[in-house]
Amino acid sequence: MKRATTALLAVALLAAPTLGRGADGPAIDAEREYSPAYARCLKTGDAAKGVTVAMASCANLELGRQDKRLNAAYGAVMARLSPAAKQTLRDQQRAWIKRRDAECAENLTGGTIDMIERAECHLRKTTERAVELERMGAADTVTEVKSEARAFAHDGGAVDLLVIGPAAKTLYDRLPGPAKPSECGAAGLHKGDGRMTCVKLDTEHSCHVWLNPAKQSLADAEDDDC
Repeated sequence: MKRATTALLAVALLAAPTLGRGADGPAIDAEREYSPAYARCLKTGDAAKGVTVAMASCANLELGRQDKRLNAAYGAVMARLSPAAKQTLRDQQRAWIKRRDAECAENLTGGTIDMIERAECHLRKTTERAVELERMGAADTVTEVKSEARAFAHDGGAVDLLVIGPAAKTLYDRLPGPAKPSECGAAGLHKGDGRMTCVKLDTEHSCHVWLNPAKQSLADAEDDDC
């Protein structure tokens, strides 16, 4: 059993976040990627006077432009991938959207300034993602998209490692026991215990692996009431 646990843990840790060949390049300066129309908007009317609503409106207009740019780049990359790689990139894109929304909500205060903070955060992250996908599409070859992992630190030193992509499917397939519906009513079929839990929803797979970095072993998950 210890050997099996070690093997599963190794699979999870190998799920390093990457986009595949073509995503590499210099650091992305989102502001240099914005359209001239955005700069003109910020220098015009109430936006030039620092009015919150007007500035947020400018950011949201530019967000629409960058979102179209992202969708075009995403479509170009998808057209060059195998069916399996398309599914992986689709999983990664959905995870990116959730991550962007969560990170852009972290520092909101509840005041009117949130209109600008949220809009500018979404704009910056959407622009960066658009450039990443454009670099993939511009590469001579696009390799199979790799798995992705994201670590969340918790009190007490435990780390929750979220894994998506092929590595998550491998973990799901290797976990012992039958897949069952969640006792909390969550969608999908679930496998695993409190230390490693995987979910299959249609053709998508995701896993939560709880780690104890100090002991280099699996850790018990924090209590999660339904």
